[in-house]
Amino acid sequence: MFPYRLTPKKDTLKTQEHFYYATAIKAGSLEEEALIASLSERSKLHPVDCERLLYHLADVMGETLMEGKTVSLPNLGIFRATISSKGVAAPKDFKKEFIKGLKIAFLPHKRMKNKFKVVTFGPVED
Repeated sequence: MFPYRLTPKKDTLKTQEHFYYATAIKAGSLEEEALIASLSERSKLHPVDCERLLYHLADVMGETLMEGKTVSLPNLGIFRATISSKGVAAPKDFKKEFIKGLKIAFLPHKRMKNKFKVVTFGPVED
């Protein structure tokens, strides 16, 4: 079950009334050691091999994304680097200092999207 909480937010554009919206709740995390143990159990690889694979995957992904390429992981999805910048009136006015930063975007694979289609939601009380 995916946990959520109702959060009041003010409708500042029209009525100043509060409306309640569902907000995702972080219910914990899968830490590195637990991830490696789970991957090892499922793949029958030694935990050291799983850890080594994840270490090198992070390196390869970082290098590839920094080249402006996408990284496609089978059954997981596509990662790509994106940037945002300050806008200018004419191309000649642009300076690379106007680029605000690099972010990583993720587009899930169809298999991953299908897993989210069957999720159930449950409220979390404070």
